[in-house]
Amino acid sequence: MLESVCRMLKTSEKIFSETPSIITKEEGLKILNGVIPLTTCLDKAFQERNRYFENKVRIHILDNIKNGYCPEDCGYCAQRKNANSGVQEYPMKSEQEIYEDAVQAKKTELIVFVW
Repeated sequence: MLESVCRMLKTSEKIFSETPSIITKEEGLKILNGVIPLTTCLDKAFQERNRYFENKVRIHILDNIKNGYCPEDCGYCAQRKNANSGVQEYPMKSEQEIYEDAVQAKKTELIVFVW
């Protein structure tokens, strides 16, 4: 039992260290299968968020430069071809529209603007 707990702690320390390393498939499965309790992961995630951002919130805006009309058929995506999701479709925005959206994002002091 003690050996199992030590392995669990070693894995969680590896995941949540100052310079985290890549976790192995087996370590990821331990997290997914509950060997490392979800509450431990949530607590560590909260500590990391607090260390970098304290109580601040970062706002990310995703601006689609086109909506719908995708030739791919990724099963999870509402914009995939043949999707009947009700998403409003529109063709590719012009460079001017994209630029204006970016300028507006800058004015509102958004940290991240993804298109």
